[in-house]
Amino acid sequence: MKAIFFAVLMVAIGNEVSASAAEKEIAGAVIIEPSDADSPLVVDKAKDEADLRKMKEIDRILRATEIPKVEFRDATLDETLLFLNQKTGLRFVNALLPLDPLDTPKASLSLKNIASQEVLFYMVQLHHVAYEVTPEAILFVPKTTECGVMEAIEYRVSFETITRLVQKAGFSADGLADADLLKPSLRQCLEKLGISFPPGGSATYLRSSERLIVRASENAHELLESILDEVKRDQKDETIPLEERRVERQFRRVLEANHQLSQQRLERVHARGATMQEIIDEIIEKLHKRLVFVQAEGITLQPRLPGQSFDRVPSPTGPRLNLSLENVTLVEFLQELARQTGTELIVGSRTFVLLAPSPAAFPAKVR
Repeated sequence: MKAIFFAVLMVAIGNEVSASAAEKEIAGAVIIEPSDADSPLVVDKAKDEADLRKMKEIDRILRATEIPKVEFRDATLDETLLFLNQKTGLRFVNALLPLDPLDTPKASLSLKNIASQEVLFYMVQLHHVAYEVTPEAILFVPKTTECGVMEAIEYRVSFETITRLVQKAGFSADGLADADLLKPSLRQCLEKLGISFPPGGSATYLRSSERLIVRASENAHELLESILDEVKRDQKDETIPLEERRVERQFRRVLEANHQLSQQRLERVHARGATMQEIIDEIIEKLHKRLVFVQAEGITLQPRLPGQSFDRVPSPTGPRLNLSLENVTLVEFLQELARQTGTELIVGSRTFVLLAPSPAAFPAKVR
């Protein structure tokens, strides 16, 4: 009798589990099933060349736009981005998660006659964030482990430029002419200029071949390249300008992210009446991708000026989305998500952004 009762109980439990699974699929669950096989890579050379030109133009505008005076006191990142948008006409996107206004970090900055690009480097340090240039916009993203990955890069730098670098850091250049080992160390000079080195980082200058070898994070290299560009006024031996090298390195990372999106396949995507947050949670769990939903039906943007900088306030209920896709690439899935939410998909090397309003609403010089 006990055996019969146990069997009936197990059947009942099994029916309940099956019913729950079916109910989950119908009533708002998100199901993402990655495929084991990747799609072959299809390269669009014309698009890649156009994207690189856009990124070079963004970088050119940042370097060429000199701001006579920068004066911030307890300013948020959004307020700073609004200021830079007004000065450069470029599109800046705060891809950090929205914070409570009381928790929003603030910073003060006072500078004169400075390039917009250098203002970005100061902002990165003050707000403890990272930024990356994409063909569509300049994204501000959290500092992640990927940002801190060290990279060894070799620069051709004259000894005269190294001397200027030491002087710019506030140290005396006396005795450098006959010294192969700089005292204070080159790393100390660079740290004085605001370049940070994680454990294992280093800076070495080989005078005989005029090579500067620096092992540091991506953000540190970007700041170093900006400083070198400023002090190497009469340097003759640089075959590839530092600014072009930096942009091309950024472009390769964005291009690699785009390739990954177009190659990764999904066997199935299902969502019925799901919120964007539920979809994002599933993307993070199953695909290990960082997707930021800046605005759509479920997020209210309150622009200080149209298309520039925003206060982001999550609404109590988000949009309910329906998706049913099979055998698609990850980029096709994200494009369909963008279509349903009326947003624009921006691909960065570490963050994917669904951004609204449309690009036409932004007074950007580069499209």
